[in-house]
Amino acid sequence: MPMLPLSRVSRVLYPRGLLMPGERHWRQRWQTLGELLRISNLPTAWADIACGWLVSTRLRFAPTWSSQELVGFVGLLLASSGLYLSGMAWNDYFDAARDAVERPSRPIPSGRTRRVVAAWVAAGLMLIGLLTAGLTAWAAATAWPIAIAGWLAFLILAYDGLLKQNLAGPVILGLCRFTNVLLGAALAAEPFSALMIYLATTNGVYITGVSYLARNEVGKASRVGLLIAGGLIAIALAMSATTSLPVFLRRMGADWTVPAWQLALWWAVFVWWGFKILRTMLAVLRSPQPWRIQLAVGQFLAGVIVLDTLLAAAIVGPMGYVIALLVLPARWLRRHFPPT
Repeated sequence: MPMLPLSRVSRVLYPRGLLMPGERHWRQRWQTLGELLRISNLPTAWADIACGWLVSTRLRFAPTWSSQELVGFVGLLLASSGLYLSGMAWNDYFDAARDAVERPSRPIPSGRTRRVVAAWVAAGLMLIGLLTAGLTAWAAATAWPIAIAGWLAFLILAYDGLLKQNLAGPVILGLCRFTNVLLGAALAAEPFSALMIYLATTNGVYITGVSYLARNEVGKASRVGLLIAGGLIAIALAMSATTSLPVFLRRMGADWTVPAWQLALWWAVFVWWGFKILRTMLAVLRSPQPWRIQLAVGQFLAGVIVLDTLLAAAIVGPMGYVIALLVLPARWLRRHFPPT
């Protein structure tokens, strides 16, 4: 049997412009892939899933989780990861011409990868996300994981391909986050309970505000846009604060008693985080320079992990603070891959 030349094998296994053999190239190629996928933001998607899953399991008053439930949780994490990363790649695919003017250092306009490669990566990751959601749904004998994942995939394509530059763009992006939190609750008997909808809405409002802020990263900032962003982020903070109130929990059907020390711990974390967010937002409003806005957007995106931690901890107690551990990989990834 004739042997294929190594160069031909390399072209098949390593598409030109993304991954090439040779030890000295690997670091650059993985750097390109990580930037294309904005992989430093991936832990925030995991935080959404963990929040939705923990809260939905707490609502059925289960003290422990079965191995099947844990496997389902991993399946939801993988599905969310595939869809989230595909959205990042689709973003660069559709924005290639715009990035050539506004962000020439991005992987496609800088020539480090090709637009067609980004499309293949995006399509492959989206397919992986949907297949994983389908397998998770089949194993759990419920259609919610694939139904919610399918809706999320539709929103991702609608945002990246059609609506990103419209006034509705930030709202659609917030709806993506809203849906991702619900994906975490997809294995629950009632994934659309009033409490889950409220928590997901809080996350969605927060990301809508961050998205409005991100629109001012390049060029002259819009004062109105910055005020809208700050207002939405403040609303999200207020919504998250209500989740710790006993009267709110009772209205949402959560009739358990929260110990005083848990409330004190929750409010300590909330005040610390809220102060950081508001201080950063005020600094942006005083001096809306592009570099300052970019730093704020990166900080606020990482803050999704803290937001999900607070939302979960208000309902499930100390177990919710485990989500905060995702700050560690997020910080490590941010040192190597820019979040915006």
